[in-house]
Parts: sequence; structure tokens; C-alpha cells
Amino acid sequence: MAIATAWGRTHRTALLALAICALPGAYGLDFIHQEQAVLAAQERIERNHVLGAEGGERDFARPYSAGSPGDPPRLLLAAALIHAQQAAAAPLAPQRAALLQQARQEIDAIAASRPYWGEADVVRAYIASLAPAGRREALAALARSYESSPYLLNAAAWRWRFGIEHWGELSPAIQAHLIDEAVWLARLKPDQHPQVMDLARGTDAYKPLLLRWREVRLRDQNLYRRP
Repeated sequence: MAIATAWGRTHRTALLALAICALPGAYGLDFIHQEQAVLAAQERIERNHVLGAEGGERDFARPYSAGSPGDPPRLLLAAALIHAQQAAAAPLAPQRAALLQQARQEIDAIAASRPYWGEADVVRAYIASLAPAGRREALAALARSYESSPYLLNAAAWRWRFGIEHWGELSPAIQAHLIDEAVWLARLKPDQHPQVMDLARGTDAYKPLLLRWREVRLRDQNLYRRP
């Protein structure tokens, strides 16, 4: 699972340079250090995502420093996701439990400053899904994520996969959100279309997905018809 910026390193570095020029004094230096930490964490997440997609060896074993309540929400989010990914890859139960606890503390620290943040709710759902008794919490966080963020490019694939696995436990409204986002993802990134369809094939989500796909594609076709 990956939640990170869609921009490359060059764009982020350029924005950071602009920020350096705009912020004076100690506050500016503190801001720069925080942004550098955020960018480094996001790049680590992106690198692991790419390596995983290509079958490469990811660096989940390399320790990552814990976030603190005073950190910027984006840094806490990245730290929580990294620690959750490390927990998923941890070979020993005590290590896994400790990493999940750390990830939960980091995601909890975000709520005070950004209570309505879809990406944070997705990461919370992911963390809960890794816990032995976290299914209900994970489903609740998944549903809550759609309230503020019905479309998330970097989390859509995970939401679709997790939603498919628990389709019968979701409300019709959340099922509709999942269908809409899956169709949106498959249209926006055609290379993911086969995966979107394959995940649903053989499940109760397949028929509504096909119907929604057909409806949207027919509207696309009408765009090219003369009145």
C-alpha cells in the first residue's frame, strides 16, 4: 500500500526551494527541516512501492524513527504507514505488535489537528487490518475515509482490494463509493484496469462493477457523437 505525493522529487525540491526563500529566521529553518523529513519519508514509501511492484527487495527491515505528537501531520502519516508496512513484514509476533502500536500512536496523534483527512483514515484502516482483532475498526475507518475523500489515487487500489474482501459487511453506500472509485481508477490508469476487474471477478461486486463501467463508458462514447 502506498500513500504519497504523485509529484516527483524534482517538483518537490523546487517547491521546497521556494519555501526557503519565503520563510525567514528560525521558523523558516524549522519548517525546512520538517519538510525535508516529510519528503524523505514519502520517498521511502514510494521507493518501497515501486520495488514491490517490480519484485525487488524492499527496506522494511531498516528502522525508522518514531513520530511525536508535535510533528507535522504529513510526517506522522508517513511514519505511521512505514511502521505499519514494517509490521506487516515482521517475522516475529512481538516485533509486529510493537510496530503496530507505534503506528497507531502516530495515526492517533493526527486526529487533534486534522480530524477529517481521508488519507489518514485509510492508513488507520490499514493498521487495524493488520491487528488480530482489528477487522471492525478497519471497516469503520474505511467507511469514514470516503466521507472526506471519495477518490484517492494513491489509496484507491488498496481500498478496492480491502473492500472486495469484506464486501458483504459494507453498507450499500460504501459499496457504491468503492465501485465509483474503482471505475475512476481503471479509467484514469488503464494499466490497472485488469487488476480492478480481476479482484472483483467471482464476487458479488462484479456485476455492479460491470454495470457501472458500462454506464460510464457509454457516456464517454456520447461525448464524440454529433447532436
